Amino acid sequence: MEHELSLVHVLPRMVWTASPNGHAECAGAGWLDFTGLAPEAAAGDGWRCAVHSDDIGALLGVWRATVDSGSPGEIGARMRRNDGTYHRFLLRLCPLTDTTGAVVRLCILHSLIPDRSTAATRADECGLDTNIEDIKRADADLRAHRLAAERAQADSVLIAREAELRRANQYLSIAQRLSHTGSYSRDVATDKQTLSEEMYRICEFDPKEPVTHEMVLNRIHPEDLEMFKEMQRRALASGSDFDMTYRMVMPSGAVKHLRSSSQRLTELPDRLVYVGATQDITQWKLAEAALRSNEAELRRANDDLLRAYRHIAEAQRLSNTGSFTLDFSKNDLYWSEELYRIFELDPSTTITLDLVKGMVHPEDVPAYLAAVEGAAAGLTIDFAYRIVTNGHIKHLRAVGHRIEHAGDRPMFVGAVQDVTESRLAENALRQGEALLTQAEAVSETGSFLWDLESGDIRWSDELYRIFEFEPHSLITLARIAGSVHPDDRSAMEEMIGRAHAGLDSEYFHRICLSGGSVRYLHFVARSFRDEAGQLRYLGTVQNITERTLAEEAFDRVRSELAHAARAMSLGVLTASIAHEVNQPLTSLVTNAGTCIRVLKGPEPDVQLALTMAQRTIRDANRASDVIRRLRAMFSRKRAATEEVDLNEATREVLALSGSTLQSARIVIRARLDEDLPKIRGDRVQLQQVILNLVLNATDAMRSVNDRRRHLTIVTSRGGRREVSLSVRDSGTGVESGNVERLFDAFYTTKSEGMGIGLSISRSIIQGHAGRLWAAPNGDGPGATFTFSIPCDLAASNTEDAKEV
Repeated sequence: MEHELSLVHVLPRMVWTASPNGHAECAGAGWLDFTGLAPEAAAGDGWRCAVHSDDIGALLGVWRATVDSGSPGEIGARMRRNDGTYHRFLLRLCPLTDTTGAVVRLCILHSLIPDRSTAATRADECGLDTNIEDIKRADADLRAHRLAAERAQADSVLIAREAELRRANQYLSIAQRLSHTGSYSRDVATDKQTLSEEMYRICEFDPKEPVTHEMVLNRIHPEDLEMFKEMQRRALASGSDFDMTYRMVMPSGAVKHLRSSSQRLTELPDRLVYVGATQDITQWKLAEAALRSNEAELRRANDDLLRAYRHIAEAQRLSNTGSFTLDFSKNDLYWSEELYRIFELDPSTTITLDLVKGMVHPEDVPAYLAAVEGAAAGLTIDFAYRIVTNGHIKHLRAVGHRIEHAGDRPMFVGAVQDVTESRLAENALRQGEALLTQAEAVSETGSFLWDLESGDIRWSDELYRIFEFEPHSLITLARIAGSVHPDDRSAMEEMIGRAHAGLDSEYFHRICLSGGSVRYLHFVARSFRDEAGQLRYLGTVQNITERTLAEEAFDRVRSELAHAARAMSLGVLTASIAHEVNQPLTSLVTNAGTCIRVLKGPEPDVQLALTMAQRTIRDANRASDVIRRLRAMFSRKRAATEEVDLNEATREVLALSGSTLQSARIVIRARLDEDLPKIRGDRVQLQQVILNLVLNATDAMRSVNDRRRHLTIVTSRGGRREVSLSVRDSGTGVESGNVERLFDAFYTTKSEGMGIGLSISRSIIQGHAGRLWAAPNGDGPGATFTFSIPCDLAASNTEDAKEV
């Protein structure tokens, strides 16, 4: 804009500029010379004295219309010359606008040259005052000079005019170069175009070559070409002025942004001749783009800042942490929104150190004051304290440090976290740990954690006590193995292997203490991986010495009772035993006698004697088997684990008790599954259970006389991996409320019973990892007793083998 105002001073025309409100800003030398006014006299509203009083009203009306519309305006007016005479001018007012389109300045130009095609100015920047009287005198002078061209005075006048014109062109060229604005004219009919020097430079045409309209079109950016053609087509069709902004592609490939304003010369009504100005606005466009980019970046930065603030606020809310700043010089304390929430204060409350002190728990006030003094001295603080809000106590932790602010004014920034929940959780954890320690001591159960990656083993206090190791001393596998009973070290090695394989473990083992005593321990451990993927082993070790010794004593008593029960059953089975033994003995005597008679005959029949001898051997073996089974059933013999065919064991029991069942008039129905898999267990103990169930069923039906006495034995698969045996009778039955009491020790429904048979039977079945239960028959009288045992039951632990 400074270049434009300077241009007003140097132009040899009547040019002046004014603000939209009508105050003159700058007047050219030509205008000042014509009016005879000094610059300070013309400033403001002073220019009005140079306009005829009758014309000032109309001029101001056009002035306001131009400012309101932003379009150039024209009006004729009389202006006073410095000699006091008035001359009529054609005043053309053109508005200057900013980037928003608002009018910021009006410019008026007076030209002594009637040829307006060479006196181009920017259509959007200048206005034109044409001295009509001068035009007429110039025309008369020109005619006179043509008639008297020979005269030297006319020559000197023409030379002066040409010099003045050259000077004007020079000034115009400088103005165009400074404003990056070129002028042009175009005769549409002949396509003759005249370009100013600046126009050649802007469009980068060769000044030595004539420029055609086709050459201009070839430079238009392809994306703007159709718009450019369409606007020119409409303007040429109507003969109207046009103003457009477009891009032009230079030979180097660079793109320039141009703005062209064209106006038809109305002095030539029969021809379409346009004059105009083109301004290179590339830098403006780039500046606008940069401004838009900066605005976009600023908006993004503001958005990022807002998001960051929201994220910080959300993070503070989630972590129950508020922030603060403290200016000690002004005692100015700023709190974040979350800190107001923690202290349960209204956000409009003015925060002071005394206000906070009043909320601190009385016991923590000294610590609070010490922290404030330390902060004022520039120390970093980190302390915990309590506050009382609405009758509730909150546990807080405050941290902060000093920073240097403007003017080296000390500022203290920090954060306060509500740790009430974590503090309560810590207290609960400590209480839980104390209870766990007490519980471990009461139950004599210790816990451990084994890091298999590092080998580190951590023990609880109770586990140190169980092993009688020095508390908190280093624990290693070798040290543990040194305490394990020699017979149980293989089990420990197996546990170590399972641990490294990531498998759980459970086993029983013994340890030898320094005094020579032995403790029985129950070990249970589970493997897992921590957050870092490290393999860990967590487990418990319980001292079960007293329980184990008690169980051993109980098992001995139970074994004695079982033997007593079998001895009691001996009297019941005496008749059956006699029958079973007498039958093979009778056969033995008969077969032996027959063999002797055959051999003593006159003609001994050797073949028949051989047959009788074989029968004798068979019957002797049969009698031997009966005696063997009876001895096994009623002798003290340790349990032996073997594969047992439950069907075969059942048949042997039925064979032994056959006479008893016959004498009781009991009909036996045996439905034995021939595809029944074998089980592992103690054959004699299982037969004892079957025999006890059969004898109980027999006793339950002795008093039944109104119906047949049926005893049904069924074997079947109880599932994919278990077999079951049931004994069903049609006796007096059992009450559903007393079913479980039948298995209690010394509970009996018989007047002569001891009440230990079913209790021992259930213990035997449970020792085989099975179940024994009873239920009333739903479809008739009587009851059914059933037991089931897993098919793949492993051999019983030798420690569980008891005398029977």
